[in-house]
Amino acid sequence: MSKLKNFPALSLIFLNLLVSLSSPLPGQLVQVRPDDAHYCERVEPLKPNLNLSSSTYITGSVRDQTGDPFKNSQIELRAFVSEKQQTPLLKVMTDDKGRFDLGEVKAGRYRLLASPSRAFQQPLPLVCKNKTCDFDLILKVNSTDLPTSVCPIR
Repeated sequence: MSKLKNFPALSLIFLNLLVSLSSPLPGQLVQVRPDDAHYCERVEPLKPNLNLSSSTYITGSVRDQTGDPFKNSQIELRAFVSEKQQTPLLKVMTDDKGRFDLGEVKAGRYRLLASPSRAFQQPLPLVCKNKTCDFDLILKVNSTDLPTSVCPIR
């Protein structure tokens, strides 16, 4: 008999649970991917951020705005063909101090991608007029509500 005394209370809890699960939940609808295949190209026109007039030995370090190094983080060098096309050339990893070494890079126009994600902005145009360049890259945090946040890194 004592088990039956709790039955109405348990039924009421179960009924409330069913009602709360079946009613619309408050929230925000987020579009994960735009319908337009060229959306990213329109919202993020690309330019090369590294122009080399001669073969140059490229090294550097990557840090965030607090000065912490990007440890074991991917650095990618892409040949800049056009706004719509960049050809991957080289991927290297930073060491425990955020240092990287791309070696000798031939003259040309490039995209140097120092952040492996959209969490940080890519470097602004880098200037190098010597045969060797050591870049000290400080990456700024990206806002997560930008139109480009759904786009791949380009």
